[in-house]
Amino acid sequence: GNIGDQAMVEAFVASVSGPVLIITRRAGDVREMPQELAERATVVVMPGLLYGLPWQHLRDLQRLAPPLRGALSFSVVGADIMDGAYWESPSVRRFRLARFAAELGVDSRVLGFSWNDAPSPAARREMVRASRALDLLARDPKSVSRLIADGGERVVPVADIALLTEPRPITEIGVEGWCAEQRSEGRRIVLLNANGLIEASSGLVDTYEALINSPVGS
Repeated sequence: GNIGDQAMVEAFVASVSGPVLIITRRAGDVREMPQELAERATVVVMPGLLYGLPWQHLRDLQRLAPPLRGALSFSVVGADIMDGAYWESPSVRRFRLARFAAELGVDSRVLGFSWNDAPSPAARREMVRASRALDLLARDPKSVSRLIADGGERVVPVADIALLTEPRPITEIGVEGWCAEQRSEGRRIVLLNANGLIEASSGLVDTYEALINSPVGS
């Protein structure tokens, strides 16, 4: 649902061969991908799989089972959402789905993710169970040590898969020329790492604008 998750998805599709089935909660959760990736990716919406009521979860689990049995691998985009800090139930279900796939004989893993020092009890229990059957790919040393301390077994240190995303050219939108023009006129350029999900509920653009326009040192 955010640009970091999108980067992980694109990097994964680019790094494997063959068709990829992407399961999302909402149709808009995966934005338009580069054409060469979109040709191999199919987005399937299963709103109840992670966030639904028990009967909705079971309904979507039944829908997932047939393609899963024929899959070469199953991967959960872990990112920041595995330790239950945002929402415990979906974190638990992610681990359970990965373990369910592994038990069907599918090569399964949780892609590069973080793990805080106070995970929810249920997420921790499911992490331990899942780690006996599949690889947990932790994207920073702190998370590696925390997962192991919490009982994780197959913990693998990795770099963030989003770093494999191919850079997209910016020449056609004139960014380089615009930056050169601003600098020649003595203006400063401020680069912000903004989050569209936060902006949707908080209106941070106005705050950023006020900060940028405030006198230096104020």
